[in-house]
Amino acid sequence: MLRLILTVMLVVSCATVNAATPAPEPKRESKKQDVAIVELEGIIDFDQFSIFKTQMDAVDADTVVIHINSPGGSVIAGMLISEEIESSKHRTVCLVDGHAMSMAMYVLASCDVRLMTERSVLMIHRAKVSHNGADETPVEQDNAQSFEDMQTRAYLHFVVSRMKITYDDLMNALSDGHELYIDSELAVAIGAVDGIAPMTSLKNLRRELNASEP
Repeated sequence: MLRLILTVMLVVSCATVNAATPAPEPKRESKKQDVAIVELEGIIDFDQFSIFKTQMDAVDADTVVIHINSPGGSVIAGMLISEEIESSKHRTVCLVDGHAMSMAMYVLASCDVRLMTERSVLMIHRAKVSHNGADETPVEQDNAQSFEDMQTRAYLHFVVSRMKITYDDLMNALSDGHELYIDSELAVAIGAVDGIAPMTSLKNLRRELNASEP
């Protein structure tokens, strides 16, 4: 039953976009679990990265499902989480059930398979760098703006790299301080996710994992 649920979650992306895509064969019996769940919830900071890394290091499964529900946070901490996912030896499935905003959207783009539920929302915006504003010298203000622009370009180039829209399209959507909010229908249309997962996916998967524990 566990393998069936995992197969549904992994294939739902293809099934949502192309119903003709055949489902993969169920995995053969293995001593280790087929799937594990790692949580990424709340603000992304260095404490969150430490918790995330501890969870990833403990995974002993073929596939890790990363549940994302986050408003974003630190650029550096988010990049560390992204690097942890990209260097993982496991197949990674990011499943947004809630929000993946700002830097959490960056993390979502790092996974092998990107899914979201219909009750979830994604958000992309320009990078924001904290500075002292009026208390800064003109040179300091120029430096802060230059760094913010560079962070924005790096962030957007990565986020858009697997989408069906261009970097210029995304920049135009974010002009004049606008933020881009994306529901599940739009996310599939522009390639921000690979498919839509049932809202009960995580609950059912957790139930199966708990039932399989000795």
